[in-house]
Order: sequence, then C-alpha cells, then structure tokens
Amino acid sequence: MTICLGIYVEFHPGTNDRLAQLAETSAQVGSDRPGLRRPSYVMRRPHLTLFHAMVLDPELTRVRDSVKHIHRFCRAEPVSFKGLSVFGDKFLFLDAHLSPMLRLAHAAAVLALLPYRACEAEPPAQNEGLVLSSSERRNLATFGHPLVGPEYLPHVTLAYDHDPEVIRACHVEAVDLKQQMVAAVRLGIMGEYGSLKEAL
Repeated sequence: MTICLGIYVEFHPGTNDRLAQLAETSAQVGSDRPGLRRPSYVMRRPHLTLFHAMVLDPELTRVRDSVKHIHRFCRAEPVSFKGLSVFGDKFLFLDAHLSPMLRLAHAAAVLALLPYRACEAEPPAQNEGLVLSSSERRNLATFGHPLVGPEYLPHVTLAYDHDPEVIRACHVEAVDLKQQMVAAVRLGIMGEYGSLKEAL
C-alpha cells in the first residue's frame, strides 16, 4: 500500500497552543485585508517535519527504530525559531534555525524512509503549484520532496493557498517563539499541504 509517511518533531502542549494561535492570527491578518480571504489551509496540528515521502510497504518496525534513535538526540537541544517566510509562493512557514541537531535529524529521517520511496507515486508537492528553484525541482524528482539535503529548511507550516497574494497578506512581523524544547520525534501519515493526518 502506498502512503505519505513522515518523520516529524512534536512540541510540548504550551508550544503547540502558541503555534496554533500564530497560524490563526496570521490567517486572520490576511483575511482582514480588502479583497483577500482566509487561506484555504490553516495548520491544525503543529509539527516540524524532518522528512516525508510517498512510500510503498514500509517496514514499520525498522522505521520506528530509526525514529527512536532520532528522538534520543533531538531531545537534548531546543529548536530556535527565527520568523515567518513564504515558500514556493504558496506556503506560510515559521522557519527554524538549521542547527547541527536538525541537520542530522533530517538526514537520518531521509535515510529511514528513502528505501521505501514509491518512485512511481506522484509526490504531494507535485500538485501544489509551487514556484521552485532548479535544485528544489531536482529534489522533488529524486526524493519526492523539494526541501532535502542542502535545501532542507526546517519549519512549521502555518498556512497554504494557491493564490500567492493571500499567503503574502498573512505575513505578521512579531513572532514570540524563540527556543522551544522537543517533546518527541514521531512517525505519522501525512495529509495535504504537509499536514499531519495521523500519528502512528
């Protein structure tokens, strides 16, 4: 069976509440502007994706073992957030600093899922209408995701819309989320726009 599987960072409940509030505030700021509306997707379950891809019949026991190892070294260091950005002209991200810990966690997540990648399956990002660089397009073809390796950009997805003007209008300046501790690293089924559909 082909599914979109992801390895992601989960934060503590207080941080999750603040992230959800930031997503809601950003969406409201955008929809309050004349001629604009609320983004078509606003994040509901906060998480920072390390890597996700369409996979075919993954050995879940082996992948879960990898997730446990990633979890051990991610709990030692906080994630530092730096501000909002627009990615691909369609997404509103809360960017995190690419620390050595997150770089290593991303690489380990890619290695855990890549053996099961369903190469013939269409990656979710393929239909999102993203404006991508040539290296991001190469990553999409190779790994099924544009943000891999040197292009990896740790972030929490706050919102998505096909209209770039709607997303740009959601950009708020004040982000009061400096350093946040990792509660867990988990495995999950991912939904549209990088959303978390189901924790496994």
